[in-house]
Amino acid sequence: MSITTNSKISFPFHSFLFLFLPILVLFRGNLAQLYLEDLVLPFLLLLIPIILLVVGFSFFFRSSTKSGLFVSLMIILFFSYGHIFHSLNEAIINLQISHAIFVVPFLVICILGFLYCLKTKRKLNNITLILNVVSITLIAVTATQLIGYDFNPYYIFEDDVDTSTQFHLTDSLGEYPDIYYIILDEYAGSKTLNDAFDYDNSEFINFLNTTGFNTPLQTQSNYFVSFLSLSSTLNMQYVNFYTDEVGVDSKDRRLSHNLMHDNRIMQILESNGYSTINFDSNWGPTNAIKIADQNLCEKSPVFNSELLTMMISSSMLKPVYTDLFLPADRERVLCVFSELPEIQFESEKPIFVFAHIMLPHGPYVWGPNGEHKKIDSLSMLDIEEDKKAYVDQLKFTNKMVQEMIEKIIDEKKRPKIIIIQSDHGTAFPMDWENPTEKMKHDRLSNINYILLPDKNKNSLYDTMTPVNTFRVLFNDYFGTNFEILEDRVFFSDYEKPYNFIDVTHLFRDV
Repeated sequence: MSITTNSKISFPFHSFLFLFLPILVLFRGNLAQLYLEDLVLPFLLLLIPIILLVVGFSFFFRSSTKSGLFVSLMIILFFSYGHIFHSLNEAIINLQISHAIFVVPFLVICILGFLYCLKTKRKLNNITLILNVVSITLIAVTATQLIGYDFNPYYIFEDDVDTSTQFHLTDSLGEYPDIYYIILDEYAGSKTLNDAFDYDNSEFINFLNTTGFNTPLQTQSNYFVSFLSLSSTLNMQYVNFYTDEVGVDSKDRRLSHNLMHDNRIMQILESNGYSTINFDSNWGPTNAIKIADQNLCEKSPVFNSELLTMMISSSMLKPVYTDLFLPADRERVLCVFSELPEIQFESEKPIFVFAHIMLPHGPYVWGPNGEHKKIDSLSMLDIEEDKKAYVDQLKFTNKMVQEMIEKIIDEKKRPKIIIIQSDHGTAFPMDWENPTEKMKHDRLSNINYILLPDKNKNSLYDTMTPVNTFRVLFNDYFGTNFEILEDRVFFSDYEKPYNFIDVTHLFRDV
């Protein structure tokens, strides 16, 4: 009886728990934007190689305890690498160590551990028992911090927007138009591009003007960051209520993400016979919007797992992290530009297309003509190099958007509304702890270019912010009677995104 019991408690299941621990720790540290189901894919993908390693080394060492000890050592070294490297870079200013050098002590420890397990005559039952207890304790402590956590917060709006609102086509159109809502992430307004980047964007603006777009010189986003800006626009409402729902000190984004997944614009359009299509953005909830009829250009779940990419970027694979994920991301971007104009041919119903395109937002991997730039995942560009890389990627964005628009409007299948906005402006530079008025202004300066099917621009106004975009358009073309909200602009920061400060005056006094 004692032999059986001893063999059970000395079985090295700590290897599997040490595998799950970094996943759980990363999950706990990023609760603000993750869900419980996000734990499944990383664990399953990593479990298979760990099983193979444990079994393989058991045969090699002829001991399961030695195999478990060595595999646990490998796991700890593998997943601590990026964290140690990052901590050293923060602690020692201007630390310049190549990975070829930094990885050496990790490999030495691994080799020494292998030699110890190979040569030792000890059964290692005691150390196995200790590691089992330690791993169980760490998992339990981390997991208890999740008890009672609300993983699916939701908010019910009480305002003038009824998701069952019925459209009544106005006389200006003979049929319902296709609607294209294109978000170019972190695309700065023309004035900011001139002042901060010394770049004249007039060639692209002239193309839009010639095509019939309304292109006001200076427009503003309602919020400083994507998850606030997009949840506001897609629900046609300000989201300052987040402060009351989650608290001013919270960083929790999941309420915002849930409201994007079940956004009211798509609800209204679907109830009026529209087909809704979303394109994979490679960012959070706009990878695949749940309420959308279709989500296109989706990458493999492996590449869309935020938790898995976090793990890889902080592991010993950090030096080749971008090389692993960049090809798939480039392919996704090209898919969006290629497939978006073709959707109109595939649906007999009018369509609403939403494409949140992570351009010209970094990483800066595109040259002005679509050249592929190799990015070192650890290199730090200075501010001027960063600005140049941003402008190069913006030029590429302009080129691709222009080609896409030309393809959309060449076909006269149905009338078309095309909205090109950015969720916010740039942060070159940005001191988040003590931002100047100019920094706030540039961060909130966006673009808001709209093409209407009858070229009627009377309802559009230069100070219109994204929260009113669909209120105005629905009223003009679908006979609704939504209130036009007062256009306000709010700044906050990443540490306290719900500590909203009204900075509308920055744009009304210039």
